[in-house]
Amino acid sequence: MVRRLWSDRQYLRLAVELSGGYRNDERRCPFGAVVVAHGSVISRGVNQVVELNDPTAHAEIMALRAAATELQAYAIDSSAQCHPGESGQQC
Repeated sequence: MVRRLWSDRQYLRLAVELSGGYRNDERRCPFGAVVVAHGSVISRGVNQVVELNDPTAHAEIMALRAAATELQAYAIDSSAQCHPGESGQQC
């Protein structure tokens, strides 16, 4: 069976959808991110700077942290891609 992979645009759309629940929250910036490896989303993240009082808790960092936890590894495969809903300084 041939596995159909999503396009970068579809992964980006998913990252933007993740941020949707935060658009009306004036305290935070509504950003989402997904980490993709081998055609599968392995993690997702949203901006949690305000909730965690952590200036590094940007969506892409949270997604990378979740990927490391999911993979049980500190290094993420070089084939993985981070698709932020909007690029921040961390990407």
